[in-house]
Amino acid sequence: MIADPLAILEEGEVHICFSTPFDRELMLHDVDLLVARLPAVLPSDVQKVRAVFKPALKAYRDVIVFPSKGPQCLASLLSGGDYDGDRAWICWEPSIVDPFRNAPVPSSPPRLSSYGIEIDTTTVSDLFLRKPPDDSYIDRFLYHGFSFNLQSDLLGICTSYFESLCYSHNSISHPSAIRIAHLLGQLVDRAKAGIIFNEKTWDTFLRAEGLPRKLAKPAYKDKERGVYDKRKGHLIDRLVFETAKGIRQRVLHDFSKRFQDVGTYDADLVALYKNEVVEAKTDAGIVLALKDVKEKIEKLKGLWSTLCSSRVSSEEDGDDLSPIKKGRRKSASPTLSFQAVAEQTRDQFLAIRPNEEAMAISALVARWARDAFPTASAATSFSSTTSSANNTGGATVAGTPHWTLLKASYAFSLYHTTNFA
Repeated sequence: MIADPLAILEEGEVHICFSTPFDRELMLHDVDLLVARLPAVLPSDVQKVRAVFKPALKAYRDVIVFPSKGPQCLASLLSGGDYDGDRAWICWEPSIVDPFRNAPVPSSPPRLSSYGIEIDTTTVSDLFLRKPPDDSYIDRFLYHGFSFNLQSDLLGICTSYFESLCYSHNSISHPSAIRIAHLLGQLVDRAKAGIIFNEKTWDTFLRAEGLPRKLAKPAYKDKERGVYDKRKGHLIDRLVFETAKGIRQRVLHDFSKRFQDVGTYDADLVALYKNEVVEAKTDAGIVLALKDVKEKIEKLKGLWSTLCSSRVSSEEDGDDLSPIKKGRRKSASPTLSFQAVAEQTRDQFLAIRPNEEAMAISALVARWARDAFPTASAATSFSSTTSSANNTGGATVAGTPHWTLLKASYAFSLYHTTNFA
């Protein structure tokens, strides 16, 4: 966002010109549009303006030029914006813009003291001229800076509360919601303004407003217990549960229809396993090795499914666990991340060895084992000979042992339709 340097835009007008066509347009002219700056929390944080093309401003591309005329700066109406690099959100979709009406701009925001908020007014000179004078100025400066910036940032907590409050009243114009919206506008610049805002201050504010410490999550944010009630008329619920869901289902249907003949099976990836099935007709050791490795892969697949399902259940619980669930969570083992689950399964997969009996009756299976799990004494000769070995003799492909490739080929043939493979 920039201010009109030529003062040719009238109040309520903006200039937008693109360097490359955007939606087949290089400029917007005589078009109503909505302009906002995130986070938009007050009803007046979204403004309807008129886009007009001014030839004198055509050099200003890929920015939105705001008027420098009028009693109030347009940028300041958008969540207290200014011209130091702020980005604007704009929309000129007629079905959204045409029915929109600008909300009255609220009076000046309440003083910070009315929220119980204090300001750290310490200056550099205050630290330097501290009496009695000493040589620890730098230490005091660093300590003060770190101690202030390491305070808890409650912006996210307050924003979530604001969303829940608006949802419970189905309105963004509730008096308490307006007060919290003003508060959020202050907290955005907390560090820059020296605002001291902590849990105690937040609790004091809620008590003064007569608000509970915690509110129920909106249905659109509650994956586990969220129930869409069309009768309540919540707009975001409708977007999430009806509009977005319908679009997603149509896109997935079109995608499936277009690629209905495409499967997950890959003949090249299972070729190695199939070749060994043929070899097994003349080698009882290969038959035993394949039977044993199948049982071990199936067992590992079961472990993978269990770990993955426990992760999904944990994520669905979210942060709103009941006291009973919280107690169970503390006593249970920590939930593994997806990366940890994948690495644990991979390590166990790589550790699967050929069956001992199969190695005893088949020289080929024994060689697979030696190549895949070389002893310390044989490691040197292994690394120097595998690159030139013959694949059918239990060799490597690009340094990967034949046994490892065979396991992967067999696992893919069994579970190519699942996320395990």
